[in-house]
Amino acid sequence: KFSLRAALADAPAEVRGFLERQEAEEAEHQECFERLTGVKAREREDLPKMPTQWNACAVRLLGYEALGYEFAKLAIAETSGEVRAMLEEILRDEMEHVRFYEEELRKILTADNGRARETRIMAEAFLRRLPKTVERYLRGTDLGEFLESILAGVQGRFRGLGL
Repeated sequence: KFSLRAALADAPAEVRGFLERQEAEEAEHQECFERLTGVKAREREDLPKMPTQWNACAVRLLGYEALGYEFAKLAIAETSGEVRAMLEEILRDEMEHVRFYEEELRKILTADNGRARETRIMAEAFLRRLPKTVERYLRGTDLGEFLESILAGVQGRFRGLGL
């Protein structure tokens, strides 16, 4: 949610509407999660730093959304009832978001404007940091055994785009 808000400042006009809708969906999911679980999400004081170029934002947002998708898949397998229904909705939304960023990156990679090479470099950098990011999310949980499948899922999204 906070990465989306930070990315809005430099996003192209044609994607701002999607980012605003996605931010609203994320806020709605957070409220539902808090209501069902009784766990309050930690609110940030400051927005995270996001790159100013759209291609860099799209790389990062695809990565974040693909991670969200992989984690939601894991969580669904372990839940039932209202929480499972909420996670199924989140999973559908995450898939829509992943597809959007994949399409945005396809546009960037096929446009003849010099951004393709730059985008590939940014994606490589993101993928190099990904294992440490996932390890940080899994620290202190019983989910360490899923590290490789989570990484493979996210990396597969990037590889599917030729990144």
